[in-house]
Amino acid sequence: MGNLCGKQDPRPDPPGRVLGSTTTTSNRSPSAPATSSSSVPAKARAKAKNQGGKLQRQLSAQKRQSRSTVLKQASQQDRRARDADDATSARNWD
Repeated sequence: MGNLCGKQDPRPDPPGRVLGSTTTTSNRSPSAPATSSSSVPAKARAKAKNQGGKLQRQLSAQKRQSRSTVLKQASQQDRRARDADDATSARNWD
């Protein structure tokens, strides 16, 4: 029920019910189930967590590599370093 300056409810609450009677259900439908509304922030956090910068992408790529791939890359880096050292010593005529 409204007051003098307010609006009246289109469906006022029923005056009451008798003990032992069934509850009346309102025709109002919920806007969204609770499970879907609670999972939205969790999905947003997971998506934000997955979006990273350059270092995050590099770390993810490194985690996906196998052991043999990592060893091959380390070997190639060492070989390049030795070749650079050999070239430097050849230039300097050690």
